[in-house]
Amino acid sequence: MKNREEAQKGFDLATGGLLFYSGLDRTQPFELDAEGLEAAPREVEQVDRGMGTALELRPEMAQVRAGLKATEALVKAEESNLYPQFFLALDGVYAQAGNRTRQQNPWAFDPLNDRYTAIVLGFKYDLDFGITRGKIRAAQAEHLKVGEMKLFAEQGIPLQVRKAHRELDEAKETLRATEDGWRNAKKWLVAAKANYDLGVGESRELGQAAETYARLRADNFRAMYNYNLALANIEHATGRAVKEEMK
Repeated sequence: MKNREEAQKGFDLATGGLLFYSGLDRTQPFELDAEGLEAAPREVEQVDRGMGTALELRPEMAQVRAGLKATEALVKAEESNLYPQFFLALDGVYAQAGNRTRQQNPWAFDPLNDRYTAIVLGFKYDLDFGITRGKIRAAQAEHLKVGEMKLFAEQGIPLQVRKAHRELDEAKETLRATEDGWRNAKKWLVAAKANYDLGVGESRELGQAAETYARLRADNFRAMYNYNLALANIEHATGRAVKEEMK
């Protein structure tokens, strides 16, 4: 009874997690596309190819690549403040009225009959006594920080892919062993029950056979779970799951 309640609790929590991460309304009916636990064989790409796929598809790598570009642009923007800013301004007026006489007196101004052109060239430079260089160093430090994160990801992600493949190989072997174990236990249980029905077997032997079958069958279900979990870990490690969600 205790194990049954624990299993029900796990099912309820898993269902709630699926609703939450999929963005579904909790008040709507929810049904799984498949019931029961099985270990369907699936093709998995090789470790070396999976490492390359992970470095291409993992969102962490996309983040650090974008971060490097952003911090590099920030460093260049801060460095531009070290140089003066030059500017050029052009102003002019051309006005001519046919019924007016152009003024020759330099002190008289007629806006309806005048023309001139003015060019202004200047520059601006801020004296900040090292503040700009401090900002540049801060931007460079941020750029180096993102670069180190990229280096760490390039080393850690392939290791995670290798670990996921190793766990999958281990899960396959465990699944194969438990598959043989519970089938042999089932044969023993059938034989023990038949002997007990015929009166040539003992109830103790039947109970031991039933206990062994139940334990090995539970181990087999646990192995199926670990196998499916290992497949999901490979999809996560290589970034395949993220790519499928984006399609």
